[in-house]
Amino acid sequence: MINSRGGKRDMRKWWRWFIGLGVMVSIGSGVWWYTQHRTILTGQLRAETFALVSSAENSSLDYQKQYRYVEDIHDGRGYTAGIIGFTSATGDLLKVVNRYQQLAPRNRLRKYLPALRKVNGSASHRGLGSAFVRDWHQAAKDQRLVRAQNDVVEQMYLRPAVKAAQKDGLAPLGQYIYYDALVVHGPGNGAASFGGIRRAAKLRAKTPAQGGSVKNYLRTFLVVRAKVMRQETAHQDLSRLNTQWQFVVADNERLRLPLTWKMYGQSFTLTRTKLRQMMRWWFLSTCLLVLNRISTSPNTICLRLREAVNLKRRQSEHNVIKLKEWGLKMKRIIVGITGASGTIYAVDLLKKLHELPAVEVHLVMSTWAKKNLALETDYDLKQLTALADKTYHINDQGATIASGSFLNDGMVIVPASMKTVAGIAAGYGDDLIARAADVTIKEQRKLVIVPRETPLSVIHLENLTRLAKLGVQIVPPIPAFYNHPQTIQDLVNHQTMKILDAFHIRNETDRRWEGD
Repeated sequence: MINSRGGKRDMRKWWRWFIGLGVMVSIGSGVWWYTQHRTILTGQLRAETFALVSSAENSSLDYQKQYRYVEDIHDGRGYTAGIIGFTSATGDLLKVVNRYQQLAPRNRLRKYLPALRKVNGSASHRGLGSAFVRDWHQAAKDQRLVRAQNDVVEQMYLRPAVKAAQKDGLAPLGQYIYYDALVVHGPGNGAASFGGIRRAAKLRAKTPAQGGSVKNYLRTFLVVRAKVMRQETAHQDLSRLNTQWQFVVADNERLRLPLTWKMYGQSFTLTRTKLRQMMRWWFLSTCLLVLNRISTSPNTICLRLREAVNLKRRQSEHNVIKLKEWGLKMKRIIVGITGASGTIYAVDLLKKLHELPAVEVHLVMSTWAKKNLALETDYDLKQLTALADKTYHINDQGATIASGSFLNDGMVIVPASMKTVAGIAAGYGDDLIARAADVTIKEQRKLVIVPRETPLSVIHLENLTRLAKLGVQIVPPIPAFYNHPQTIQDLVNHQTMKILDAFHIRNETDRRWEGD
C-alpha cells in the first residue's frame, strides 16, 4: 500500500524542481536576449556612445558638460551648440529651440526663433551674435533645455541610427558608427549625407543581414565616409574614423570596456569605473532637478542636499586630478599679459579659451598691461578677469604658478614686452610673469612668447634667439594674407589660431592654407 502523504511530498519535490528549472531557464533566456539585443539607446552603451562622440566633438569624455557649449567654429555652419554640435545652418539648432519653447514657453531663447529661421541654410550670424551666446549659456542651466537637446538627439540621430543598424544586422559598434555619421553628415539621401554614404556602402559590400561580413561591411562604410569627409575643410582629420576602425579590427562589436583611443592627437581611456562616475553625476543632476522643483523652504532637507551636490560640483570643476580620473583631457594654461602694445591679442585668446570647457586658464597681468587694456580695448579689468578661472597679482611670488610642482600644460605671454623677454632670457624673475616663465622652462613645459616690438634691435634678437635655443616657441603677431583678411579681427583670429595650435588645441579660428 502506497503512503499518500509520501506521494504528495514527492510530487511537491518534483514540482519545486520543475519551477526552479523554469525560473533558471527564464533568467538565462532574459540575459541572453539582453546581451544580444541591447542597443545604444539606453544605459551604459548610450553613455559610452555619447562619450566617444564627445571626444571628437569637444575633446572631452564628459558629454554632460557640453549642453552649454556654443561657438562659431568657422566650418560654414554658423553657430555650433549643445551636446552633439547642433548648428544654425543645418536647422537642428532651430529644432532644439523650438522644442525648448514647447517645454518652457517663457524661455530666454524664444526671441531668437525668427533669426534662427532666417539664417537656416547659411553661416550668417544676423540677429544672433554675442547676445545669443550669452543667453544660450544661461538657458543651458535650465534642465528643460537639456531635455530639449536630448529629445532632438533621440528623434533625429539616435533612434534612426539604431533602426538602420538593426536593419543591417549591426551590433552596438555598428550602431555607434551609424550614429556618429548621422551627427556629422546629417540625415537625408544626398551623396554627402548619412543616407547616401550608407547606400554607397551597401552597393559595394553585403551587410551582415544580407549574409556579409561585419568587418568587411563596416570597413567599406568607413572608406566611403572618409571620401565624403575629405571634401570638407573642417573634416580633413579622420581621427574619429580611425578610432572606429580600431574597434572594428579588435572585433569589439559589443563595445566592451575598457576602451582606449586617440582623437586629434589626444589619448582617451574609458573604463567601467570612469563610466560609472560619469553616470553617477548624471543621476545626481537629475535628482537635483527634482529637488529644485519640490524644494520651497530653505530649511528643508531637499535644499541641504542640493547645496551639498552643488558644493561637490564646484570642488570638482577645478580639480584636474579628479577630472583626469573621469577621463577628461583637461588642459591647464598660464596666460601672462605684459605692458607691450597688442593687448587685443590677449583678449581674443582669453575669449576663445574661455569657450573651451576642457581648458583651465590662470591669468597674471602686469601693471602696464592693465593700463593698455583701457587704452587699446573696450574691455575693463573685471570683464577680462572673468574670462580666466584664476587670476594672480603681478607681485605675488608665492602664487601656485610660481612653483614647478604646479602641474600645467604650459604658458603663453601675449603680448610680451622686450623687458620681460630680457628678464626671462637672463633668468631674472623680478615679477610673477618672469618667474612663471622661468619655472616653465625649468620644468621643460611649453612656453610661447608673442613678442610685440618693431624694429627689433640686436639685443632683442639675441634675447629671443637665446630663448628659442632653450625650446621656447616665438610666435610674433605677423598676419597672413592668403585668407584675404577684411577686418582687424580677421588678423587677430589668425594669431590666436597659431597660439592655440602651439598648445595642440583643436580649433578653426581662422582659415588655413589649402594649397594653390
